[in-house]
Parts: sequence; C-alpha cells; structure tokens
Amino acid sequence: MPPPADSQVPILKPSPTADFALSLSRPTLLLLAFGSGVGMGLAPAPGNAWFLAWVALAPLWILVCRSATPLLAALVWGIGYHGLALSWIRDLHPLTWMGVPWLAQGSLQIALL
Repeated sequence: MPPPADSQVPILKPSPTADFALSLSRPTLLLLAFGSGVGMGLAPAPGNAWFLAWVALAPLWILVCRSATPLLAALVWGIGYHGLALSWIRDLHPLTWMGVPWLAQGSLQIALL
C-alpha cells in the first residue's frame, strides 16, 4: 500500500565529511594507509595492543571503498602491517640451528629487509 500523497519522505543527503578521504592528496592517503597498517601491526603478540586492531581497520575500509586506487592503498597498508608484525623473523638470525646454510641466510636476510 503506497503512502498517502500528502506525506513527504525525507531525502537523506550525505554529510560533508563523507568525501573526506577523497579530498586528500595521494601521498597523504598512502601515509594514512601505512600508518593504519603499522597500527594493526602493533595488535599481535609483541605489541599486545589488541584494541588498535579495530581502529586500524577503519581507515583501510574507507580507503579501499572510496579511493581511486584501492589496490595501492591496500598494498601500502599490507606493507605497514607485515613490516611490523613479522619483524620478529629478523631475530632468528643465525639460522644454522635450523639447518639453513650460511650462504642462504644472507639472501634470506636481504629478502626480509
């Protein structure tokens, strides 16, 4: 049943802050993505800042949904996250106790940096 003709349905307009992510320059957006990834990198065990996980995902979600280059924003976010969250791998050096030869260790370290 349709609403009466005299009733008006309000039209929702987006708020002025809805396009905030789109009004920033590309380096600023990438810096925001990287900082958000670093914040997410502090959430796992060494940092134990689990509450940052929820805060760090919000900028990623906004950038991926509204950015002109969502894959680049996601890549920079992932570099920030994995660069910090997987930094414990550097502390495994030397890997001779695992049977990794010395020459392979150097190439492994270069690949991780």
